[in-house]
Amino acid sequence: MKHPLPALIALIAACAPALADVMPLKFDNDAAFPFISRYKQPDLPTPELSNVVQAIIRMANSGHPVAQKFVELESLAPDPALNAKNSYNNRLKNRCDQTDATACLALYEIYEKGLFGLKDRQRALSYLRRAAELGSNRAMQTLAEAYEAGEGVPKDPDKARDLRERASKQLQQEQEDELKAIERASTRDPSKVEGLSNDSNTLSNPSRTPSTTEQPSVMKP
Repeated sequence: MKHPLPALIALIAACAPALADVMPLKFDNDAAFPFISRYKQPDLPTPELSNVVQAIIRMANSGHPVAQKFVELESLAPDPALNAKNSYNNRLKNRCDQTDATACLALYEIYEKGLFGLKDRQRALSYLRRAAELGSNRAMQTLAEAYEAGEGVPKDPDKARDLRERASKQLQQEQEDELKAIERASTRDPSKVEGLSNDSNTLSNPSRTPSTTEQPSVMKP
């Protein structure tokens, strides 16, 4: 029976140039490894190579140190589309800092779903909490579900219940504010409310307003 050691030594010797090429990057067991190793393969079809390059650039732009180093060493071209997405993220962060609950909720979706390669559960939850603090009904409901199930946060039925109660009160307040706004509008200009009423009747009874596209009926002899 042949001893496997010589074969193993031969295999290591054959792979030595490739290992020397990538070892300075220290990407063993790293998220960038599959993409970088794929990039290194010879005769990679151009469309696939383009996809691999864009994946590495996305990781670099999202702060991945190994991907950043590889982009620098290989002088890979930046991705204008990704730069635009990063700019979009920065605008959302600025709006969230300025107490925009909708922007905070959008950032939660980005980091929760991993859009643009930005998967980060804890950061997602921080934006979700911020949106809930700013009065987002949807954020309060979503955060309540997380506490109820213990997903990403310690299981806490009491917090879940408190958040649901806040969300319910918030929704009730929004409905009351909407009714008051309608009442104020009707006091200032009743004709607008009457017009809306007439439009509603027309929509509920289309036969009152014949369509201009109807063809004239042809009487049979």
